[in-house]
Order: sequence, then C-alpha cells, then structure tokens
Amino acid sequence: MFKKVIFLLPFFLLFFSMAIFSSQASANSSTTQTPFQNNTFILTTLDPNSTSVTQSTYEIAPYDIGNPLYPGTNIEMMPGDIIYSPKNSWDSIIVGHVAIVGDDFRIYHVTPAEPYGRGDDSIENFLGRFNTNNKLTVLRTHYTSSQNTKAGKWARNNIDNVDGYLFNIWLSNTQYNYCSKFVWQAFFYGTNKDILGEDIDDNSIRYILPSEIKASDELGSYTSFYPN
Repeated sequence: MFKKVIFLLPFFLLFFSMAIFSSQASANSSTTQTPFQNNTFILTTLDPNSTSVTQSTYEIAPYDIGNPLYPGTNIEMMPGDIIYSPKNSWDSIIVGHVAIVGDDFRIYHVTPAEPYGRGDDSIENFLGRFNTNNKLTVLRTHYTSSQNTKAGKWARNNIDNVDGYLFNIWLSNTQYNYCSKFVWQAFFYGTNKDILGEDIDDNSIRYILPSEIKASDELGSYTSFYPN
C-alpha cells in the first residue's frame, strides 16, 4: 500500500501544479479584446479579485472616409477648388461670385453680405446664400494637389485680414477686398501662381472679375450643381 502511494505521488503533484498555474494565468489575464466588428471594438476587463466582468464598446471611424462630396454629386471636394456663380443673391457692383475651398473644406470668400466682408461658411451655409435656380460650377486648377491645398490654406489663414468689401484696383491690398481678387491672391501668395495665366503679379493695378477666372486656361470646369 505504501509503495502505491509513493508511485502515485508524482502524478498528484504534477496535477496540482498544473491547476495552480492555470488559475494564476486566468487571474493575470485581466483584459481581452475582440476583433473589430462594424467599426467598433469591445474591450473586456476581468477583475482577478472577483468574478465581475466589465465591457466597454468603442467606436472607430472607417479607415477610408474620403473628402466631403459636393451636394447632389459623387464629386469630392478638394482644397483649392473654386466655386463659381454667374450671379449673386445679394447686391454687388460686380456680376458673379467666386469662393475657394479651404484646406479644412470650409468655403472662404469676400462678400458684402457679411460684416467686414468675411465669408467663412460650411458648404451647406454657402449654398443657402443662393437661389435654387442658381447654377454653381466647380473650377479646379491644373496645378498639383499640394499647390491647390496651399492656396486653400492661405485663404483660411487670411480671411480674417479682410476689413471691408471694396472693389479696388490694388492687387497687393488684402485688407480691402472683393471675391475674385481674394481668390486670385490665395493662389498668388499661397503658390506663386497667377490663375489668370497672364503673368501678372501683386504689383499690378487692375481689376479681376469672376468671369475672367471662369474663362482662364489655368482652370477646368469639374462639375456643376444647384443649391437644394
């Protein structure tokens, strides 16, 4: 009998050690994580000192969201895009209006409809400025996307420098401005490009019309849409 006990003792000790190791491993595994499902993941936390379990669900954004779309189209907005309208919905001494898409996808433009002329709109608010039968055209330069983005960034950084809507002839003046001159300046100061393609610079004394920007060979018409 004593020999049988001695023979079985190693097996008993091995079984007991495995049970303790398994218990400690379970206690130390305090956190588990499920795979991503439906743009969420669930973090499960185990309390080693009790049997309580807590779960937290975190939402994550899709990996490939893309840029915002122009309303009613499948065309992505791009920084540096120019939105052209052949007519205004407010009183202006020039015909037509242009605005530029910033690097944050807001619409920057100089308009007499705002205090100091500073237009800083979401695409929805910008469209609300126009009648529903007012066709808007998206113009995009033939420059690189990096250059266009720099123009959009300049517009965002400088819209607050505008102190009044004034149709003046000094292209170097950013303080008193109007819509098409501001867009021209965004490209000239942001990328050192003359979007009229006429090799003019900020020493030039002249007007720049929205229709001139629309007709420039530096740009192409990308899409058109109407405000809803």
